[in-house]
Amino acid sequence: MSTLKTARGCPHGHGSAPARRQVRGLSLVELILVMVVIGVVLAILCPGLTYARGQVRTSQCQMNLAGFGVTMGYYVNDSGGWLPGVNTSGVRVRTHLGLLDAFNQSDMPVQSCDWMTPLAQYTHTLPEALPERWHFLWTDSSFRCPQNKTSALIYSGSIVPAEWMAALQAYDDWTGTNYLMPVSFQHWGYAHEDEVLATHETNPNLLIHPRITPATWEARHETYLSRLDEVGPPARKIFVADGTRYLDANGMLDLDVSPDPAYFGSFATAGAWWAGSTAYGVATGSLNWDGVHVCSGSPSDGLNLPLSYRHDDIVVGKLFKPYPPPDGSAQNNAGDINVVWYDGHVEMLNDRHSRRPTWWYPSGAVVNPITPTCAMMDVVPPGSVIP
Repeated sequence: MSTLKTARGCPHGHGSAPARRQVRGLSLVELILVMVVIGVVLAILCPGLTYARGQVRTSQCQMNLAGFGVTMGYYVNDSGGWLPGVNTSGVRVRTHLGLLDAFNQSDMPVQSCDWMTPLAQYTHTLPEALPERWHFLWTDSSFRCPQNKTSALIYSGSIVPAEWMAALQAYDDWTGTNYLMPVSFQHWGYAHEDEVLATHETNPNLLIHPRITPATWEARHETYLSRLDEVGPPARKIFVADGTRYLDANGMLDLDVSPDPAYFGSFATAGAWWAGSTAYGVATGSLNWDGVHVCSGSPSDGLNLPLSYRHDDIVVGKLFKPYPPPDGSAQNNAGDINVVWYDGHVEMLNDRHSRRPTWWYPSGAVVNPITPTCAMMDVVPPGSVIP
């Protein structure tokens, strides 16, 4: 027995220890082969993971839009059918211009075209201080599209008191605009231009008239009022869409925080039918969807396209792959936008589908005869009536 123990390496025995197994390292060729295999696996998995993350962000964006659809229904029901915007909820802003304390109320729109604050009252308690409220609307997850990865500055030309400007510029996490409402659904028909909506709080001689579509724009309505029952078929009219503005020719993305901008501000936009739209416009000289060369594009010459059409669903072989930045031409834009219609349903539109004028104007609007065909993304005869 003692001999057996010694042979097995008993600590007190005199037998020799068992020989150690020799471990051979990987050769250079084998190491390279392993690295190649890992690279192939990552190449297969990473686009799929990137796509999956993008889909989660897209889904959150769609949920935000669906939420706007629900709260829009609440607002319309409580307001007797009126829609939020410059001629309804925004009148309160216009009658209090210059009265700083009036804007430090949680239910006061931050801008005359602000449709977001009136809807947010149903789900959130907003900050009272105006700069805080602005920032909340841009950064809270309920109002921010997670696929919007832009970085923006406060427009230095905004007409606001110095203390507001300093407080707004102190925030360093501004993005470009997340969601935009077509301004044609806020403007009224030109038959209403002489009506008086209100007078200024401290100056009874300052009359507040309806904001109407200018005579030179691509489509005008004669009698429209911003009411849900006047927009047209609710399932075919866009209430709010993904969109980012304002990107200038130098590539500077900024936010106009003036209380009462002349036309759009940071909450509204021209529709995607107009080739010069700041949010959806294209490069001058590129082709529209009827093959006509665009005579005048967006201020950034189409660089705005990936900011607004920020979702992609491109399959290359069996892999999902982020689309390349477009060259400013609609026909090379592989991105998509999400929209919520006036009936509350959410849909994703590609560039071609998004260009139909029907979506962006109330029924009965007339295509302006003075607007050249080359300024539109889908050729429609002058004088045509929007269905």
